[in-house]
Amino acid sequence: MVELFEMNYYADEQHLPVLKDEIDRVITRNLAVIRKGWENGYHIQFLGMMTQEQAAELYQELEQVQKLHPSPVYDADEFREKYGRVEKASNKKDCLKQIYQNEIRINRRNDLFIFENDAQLELYLDLHHIFDLFFKDRYFSQNRIMDIILFIYPFVNFLPEKVLNPAANLISNGYISHLSHYIGLLNSLSSTDQIKIKKRFKEKYLRDVEHFHLERGAKQPDSAFLNHLINMYHRISNQVDDEKLNFFSPRQFDRDIEPQMHRYSDRHVQVFGSEENLKMVLKDKVLCTNKWVLNVLYEKLVLMNVKPIDKFYMNYFLSCLKFNDPILEVAE
Repeated sequence: MVELFEMNYYADEQHLPVLKDEIDRVITRNLAVIRKGWENGYHIQFLGMMTQEQAAELYQELEQVQKLHPSPVYDADEFREKYGRVEKASNKKDCLKQIYQNEIRINRRNDLFIFENDAQLELYLDLHHIFDLFFKDRYFSQNRIMDIILFIYPFVNFLPEKVLNPAANLISNGYISHLSHYIGLLNSLSSTDQIKIKKRFKEKYLRDVEHFHLERGAKQPDSAFLNHLINMYHRISNQVDDEKLNFFSPRQFDRDIEPQMHRYSDRHVQVFGSEENLKMVLKDKVLCTNKWVLNVLYEKLVLMNVKPIDKFYMNYFLSCLKFNDPILEVAE
């Protein structure tokens, strides 16, 4: 009988690459997916459906790594100070009271993690496994964001486009979620910082875009990765039809989104504040796919040492390939 297990390997952040060989074995066996976290201390999380025997074996393997490569101890108070704002912003409580170091903590979950049904959990794990298979060699290394943009671009460009509401300039395609996330960044900044980011991103885009097109012309896209994600698009589409998920899954609009609307950009309020727009977004298959794929990609960017600002530059770059309208605050 398989059950959902999570194992957290706690160590100093600079010491986590000692797990690279074990991570490779776990991914090859499709035993668990790999996440990096800060809650209760720096850690790598192994999350997956396993039998008790498989979980015990993985735990013993991690113990052996820890015995061979004990981690230096870092200052817990400095860590709490560093991540205090992150804890507050993420609404995660009591994540910094206890800081674990040189420990492995195993938990057999009796729930569906953060999800509403088995289909959502399975989808999340399978998406993670796809990215693990193709990105594992990049973990713990310094990665150029342009290399990642080039890798995911074929799927972004593959997704079909549809105009949902011309009056609201509401469309569905592979680029629009990147635009949404970039606008979300701008909304979180002061006017002065918005100007700085726009200038910085625009200058970098103008330097990078020619190289991007040259690289695209010189290299064939990874067809296996693209086909995996295309299959995920069809799978998510079927789950939308079967009402297993919608755009806000696993969250709920009334409970999780609407109370926070005062923090959203004018553009997001325009979309989510309209019942007509909301209905179109809720079951749009491309937008749902964007949401699930990008959420997993963002988790993998942490493993690849990509800075948050570079993640937003990726959003900006892909938006600029498609949109030129200054009303949407992308190009001026």
